[in-house]
Amino acid sequence: MIIRPVILCGGIGSRLWPESRTSYPKQFIDLFDGKSLLEITLERFNNNRNFSDPILVTNYEFKFYVLDILKKLKIEGTLLLEPLGQGTTASIFIASKISKKNELLFVTPADQVIENYVSLNKKLIKISRDFPTNNILTFGIKPSYPSSGFGYIKVNKQNNLSNLCNIEKFIEKPNQTNAEKFIKDSNYFWNSGMFMAYSSTFLNSIYIHAKKIYQTSELAFSNAHFETKNIITFSLSDFKKIPKLSIDYSVMEKSKQIKCYPINLIWNDLGSWDMFSKLNKKKFDFKKHYQIESSNNFLKSKDKIIATIGIKNTIIVDTDDALLVAKKGMSEKVKDAVNIIATKNSAVINENNFEFRPWGKFEILLDSKNCKVKKLIIEPKSRLSLQYHKFRSEHWTIIKGVAKVHLNGKIMELKEGNSIDIPSLSEHFIANETESKLIIIEIQMGSYFGEDDIIRINDTYNRKN
Repeated sequence: MIIRPVILCGGIGSRLWPESRTSYPKQFIDLFDGKSLLEITLERFNNNRNFSDPILVTNYEFKFYVLDILKKLKIEGTLLLEPLGQGTTASIFIASKISKKNELLFVTPADQVIENYVSLNKKLIKISRDFPTNNILTFGIKPSYPSSGFGYIKVNKQNNLSNLCNIEKFIEKPNQTNAEKFIKDSNYFWNSGMFMAYSSTFLNSIYIHAKKIYQTSELAFSNAHFETKNIITFSLSDFKKIPKLSIDYSVMEKSKQIKCYPINLIWNDLGSWDMFSKLNKKKFDFKKHYQIESSNNFLKSKDKIIATIGIKNTIIVDTDDALLVAKKGMSEKVKDAVNIIATKNSAVINENNFEFRPWGKFEILLDSKNCKVKKLIIEPKSRLSLQYHKFRSEHWTIIKGVAKVHLNGKIMELKEGNSIDIPSLSEHFIANETESKLIIIEIQMGSYFGEDDIIRINDTYNRKN
């Protein structure tokens, strides 16, 4: 039986702030030697003939991040682009609807690190050969330490059949005292958030236990728009009608058809900096991080030097525009800090000082009342949209590469050191027709510098805004 992976990659990962932002969340960040969590997740199934092309459920705003990773890995996948996140029940519903009627699905989040994933794949393949038709399997991980950061599953092993266990109850993240009790009891497992069932079983279970979600998700799916054969979008108004609920609450805790498959894996749900620090063998960079009479700290910065004196058991994460300092064991509270900061300074929660685009990337070097300066990095054989601006003019200086500039119908070729003025209201775009990256410094002058002052006349990438 061929297994189809369903990868849920639409969350915002607020507990990994300030690295993870609403516009560029943790699953797309290069956290592991140039690889992202989504890339690591996709690699688990790549080049394995027992797995078919994956379904990826994510937010519409993350479309090009996902496409770039698929292109990098040379993987064909189906993208289901939600206009807003309404919980995993809706996500699993639309993934099941797009699948064949009796297709065997393996649902997994994109924020998990599994070191011995080959062992997991072998188990999945073995299970698939005689999979129980009407059951949904949830995978319980044998705890390796008493964690208060994970949910738990309590099973009844006395009713064990072919390694499948009946579930007594699901338990939310416990306090540390209860977590220490659970690890001593062999009937408790971490709730991995990974599920396996036939597409029809997922749909039937949602219909029985969450009928309102079934009906509203069915409406959203019936009005879906196929941008291409493998890229499907949904109406915002339809999605707003779907009750927001996770599959754990809507189905797993209610159905008698749920079984637990216990597995022993080196597994981590990368939901906090504490979890990340446990994975990261390299605690700090000796070239830029200096610890004096300090121990058991996790230090992370891009370029900045960090020096600690007399600091212990601390997490320090530095970015260009924010600094997080947290006591180890309390990084779950980052989400609370994010909620407070968002009321006063939403930009530092939602946005980075850089942003990826289908054509490349820009970094904000200066943002003042009268002027904004960006560094544009345009990938080979890429171009920006034909556009104009109402409230600003621009001045471009070529730092590296060769630029083909289109300005009000005229075409000019600019090389390193050349510059050009782009007046407000003028129609323009810039293209990189070479095999090397093009780097430009863009100086904006005017009364307003928001990204919504980009009026696109023609866009190669079919963006909505």
